[in-house]
Amino acid sequence: MFKRPKEVVLTLTSRERRLLQDCLLRWRNQLIAEGKCADPVNELLEKLMK
Repeated sequence: MFKRPKEVVLTLTSRERRLLQDCLLRWRNQLIAEGKCADPVNELLEKLMK
């Protein structure tokens, strides 16, 4: 009945990781400027920075 969502694991180079982080931060800032919820992006950033 209840299915656990599949976990996705990405292997990134340091350059790819930095690019992804920069894009997510820009997207987060844009959402905040528009008055929209940025919580999902914040969760992704937390996972990326671990």
